[in-house]
Amino acid sequence: MLKIDGANKTFIQYFKKDKGTVAEKEVKDKIELGNVKEDNLFSGLIRMKEMANSSVIKAVIMPDNSSSGTAARNETPVVIVHGTGFGEESISAYKNAALQTGHPAELTTYTTIKDGEPMQESGQLISKNINSSRIAVSEKHLKDLSSLKNEPEGLKEYFGMSSEFYGSHDERVDRVVSLIPGVIDKMEDLLKADKDQLLETFSGNTKEIEKSLAEQVRKAGYSDKKVAQKVAEEIMDVIVPKAVLVGHSMGGFVSYTLALNPKEKTGDKSDFTYDGANGVSTVITLSSPVGKGVNKTLPSGLANYAYTLLEKNVLDPMETFPGMQFSMVNPFFNMWYSYNKELTKEMYKNSALIGSVYMNPIIHLMKPGYEQITDGSDFIKKYVNDKKVPDGVTVIAISNRDDGVSEQDRSMVDEKQPNAHNLDAEVTIKPEELKNPKSTLATLAHMKMALYPFEHGEEFRKEVLEDPKHITRILNPANYDGVRWKCLSVLKENLEKDPSLFQKPEFKPVLEKIKSVAAEKLPFADSPSCVAQEILDKLG
Repeated sequence: MLKIDGANKTFIQYFKKDKGTVAEKEVKDKIELGNVKEDNLFSGLIRMKEMANSSVIKAVIMPDNSSSGTAARNETPVVIVHGTGFGEESISAYKNAALQTGHPAELTTYTTIKDGEPMQESGQLISKNINSSRIAVSEKHLKDLSSLKNEPEGLKEYFGMSSEFYGSHDERVDRVVSLIPGVIDKMEDLLKADKDQLLETFSGNTKEIEKSLAEQVRKAGYSDKKVAQKVAEEIMDVIVPKAVLVGHSMGGFVSYTLALNPKEKTGDKSDFTYDGANGVSTVITLSSPVGKGVNKTLPSGLANYAYTLLEKNVLDPMETFPGMQFSMVNPFFNMWYSYNKELTKEMYKNSALIGSVYMNPIIHLMKPGYEQITDGSDFIKKYVNDKKVPDGVTVIAISNRDDGVSEQDRSMVDEKQPNAHNLDAEVTIKPEELKNPKSTLATLAHMKMALYPFEHGEEFRKEVLEDPKHITRILNPANYDGVRWKCLSVLKENLEKDPSLFQKPEFKPVLEKIKSVAAEKLPFADSPSCVAQEILDKLG
């Protein structure tokens, strides 16, 4: 039976780091600009083998909760996707953090992403991994539930349900509980289907079960259609929790486009829509060009890469020589030298940009995925631009200002959507790391974005979950209820520390939003409405 520990922070917002549990990993991956491989039969056979390996779905790693007896909320599975030129080792910190906080985790090396294959190929593999993760967790939960089907009180305890959360007895709760055994039966029947078929259709089928349940919940007394839908979503999320999708660089872009393009019909055969998108609750992108796509020519960090290496390896050391320092005292020499440095920088940059103009068509031919993430591509126009983040899904785009590969202004989602949020993150670059003659701040800042799950999570808590400007957006019902629940849990914690919190003028709109959330009156202990009501009760 699942338990929720208030001290065990959910992955969706941030990890709570136990001291000494995660060692910082040195980044050894290189950024590859697309090496053209020899096209012959032998290399083709090797590549086919690699592609076959990438299609094999690894077993979902389950966390060891035996020591604490707790699990993350609903045991939400985490599916993790690396970027171009990287492998699973580059983002393993997120796998470790997921497991430590009670989340089942899935981490695969996608050769389709490493080799710049079409985005939809990677998306379909990720979709299968989402379904695989959800199947593994639902099988575990159904095993627990099989003995409780005829025990209403046992079901209430398992689902954290009560008729008394809002000050008076709610007779609708017992009617809803009576619906759960039928849902369990449907899920058990679904899992008897062919496994290969389930990998293609599982999330779409569970969504249909959820729709049917929502109609039954309305008939049970929850007449408001949106509230009935949320009751059904919560029941299904306990049985078969939706996945958190974490992607770095191009992996984040693929994850984002997957979430925007769910299959709406089971028989949809399009390669550009994804069944697994129906089973996603949250998408976290790390330095991913989800806003505008990659610059058509070169990102600034790569356009200036050659000059930056010249400056750090040749010019900067030269400027420390006594003779050079003496010469630079002369204002005319200093002006001449500075002018020539800027001129050299522009020459290197222009050479890189011109080279990319000539090479990009070749690279895009060999690696079509690169073309698809480029600003203005047909793929972006059709499958990203003007696409709405589905209701019930929360997107968190994490970027940093030093990143010169996926530049920050291109890595931010449109916050006009209440369920799309940006985080300006900090990345630690140590001086000794820049001593490597091939390292630059712009490239290291990009590669190291996948190393700080706990740190970025704490930043999200401080910048978003505790900021009244953002709280009202997070509490919008378009967001995943797990995210709304966590936000309200943080507010509840802060209220206990500061009883005058809601007397501050900036928190008045937040209080009104909390009242509207409490009015949903979902009968679950970990629902946003239940926590909202607890806050109102504390305020009197």
